[in-house]
Amino acid sequence: MNGKRRLFVSLILVSLIMLTGCWDYRDIEETSTNIGLALDLGDTETGEVRIEGEKPVINATLQIMDPNQTSGGEGEVDYQNTTITGNTLGKMAVEVALFNRGPLIGQHLKITLIGEELAKRMNFRNMLGYLFRGPYIRLSSTILCTKGKAGEFLESEEKSKGNELPALKILSIADNTKYSLRILEPVTYGRAGKFLASNQSFLLPCIAKKNDKIVLEDAAVISGRNKKMIGFMNSEDIAGVNWITGKKGGGVLNVYDEDQAIFAVRIFNMSSKIKPRVDGDKISFDVHVKTGGYLTEDWIEEEDATDPKYLERLEQKAEEKIVHQMRSALYKMQKIYQADVAGFGDALRIHDNKLWQRIKNEWEVKWFADVPIRIKVDLNLLDYGVKAKDE
Repeated sequence: MNGKRRLFVSLILVSLIMLTGCWDYRDIEETSTNIGLALDLGDTETGEVRIEGEKPVINATLQIMDPNQTSGGEGEVDYQNTTITGNTLGKMAVEVALFNRGPLIGQHLKITLIGEELAKRMNFRNMLGYLFRGPYIRLSSTILCTKGKAGEFLESEEKSKGNELPALKILSIADNTKYSLRILEPVTYGRAGKFLASNQSFLLPCIAKKNDKIVLEDAAVISGRNKKMIGFMNSEDIAGVNWITGKKGGGVLNVYDEDQAIFAVRIFNMSSKIKPRVDGDKISFDVHVKTGGYLTEDWIEEEDATDPKYLERLEQKAEEKIVHQMRSALYKMQKIYQADVAGFGDALRIHDNKLWQRIKNEWEVKWFADVPIRIKVDLNLLDYGVKAKDE
């Protein structure tokens, strides 16, 4: 009987605990959900909020969801932008509480934009250290570079809501990697933290404004040596890097024939293998790319796509175009920027870690800049559509 009574009392106590509800409950209308963050070189003239007694370095623009308006009428604004100026992100995040309603919630941060001038002058690891170290954001959040001031990309002349919020719209554009060879895989906080911790150079996708529209354009080269932006790579170079690294996804490759007639190949798979070769202190690499696609267009008259010789000729021309893109990217990586953004050093580390530990501090400048790299491309045209030639 005593046992049954103890069980009964225990059940009553457990029930009382469960009836207390969510102990850490916070009303959504009393919180500020940060969905977008833009960082620019500090400017006290444009900062809406200034911190007294400190030399400003960074202008941070926060795009905050306004829960009081998310269910409003047609075209109603459901976000607000707030700009604050200060030295460190950690200090600025705390200072937001001086003027903002409720605590700032960063776990829903979707996009971080870094202005071009700030990226040139400030060490990325120092600049983003607060976000890397703390549990304030998710490591899957995306980072982009901007041509011009980053804060301007979070502004919109038209009232927006839902997926048309500036931060969410930019994120949807950055995720279009499978549709183009000239778009890089998004760089998340997780990937960026890995690159910066290992002193590895990397590419950061950029956005720009063209005719008042936001577009992906070029990529910023972030040096593993000083953790700053040292230049840009254009769309053709990005395609070359994607071939070298074996980017997942696809896109369309436009190629010109001998008579300058154009044809297009839809790429639906690609893979790449970087193989280091070490002979004493002599280092070289072999890059073997395998890809497949189908002929989507050809403006070459009086040719029959069912003819194997014709398809072989097109495959050869397409392979030459891919090699050209790869060589163009390698020239900038080795000779202009001396930045290994394609992972050659990582491949060498796996192949011969003892050698890598000896040369890693001088890898990009002393070794990578002059290392021979051989390229082989195998492209297979598997289909030519429902029509082989003009009647």
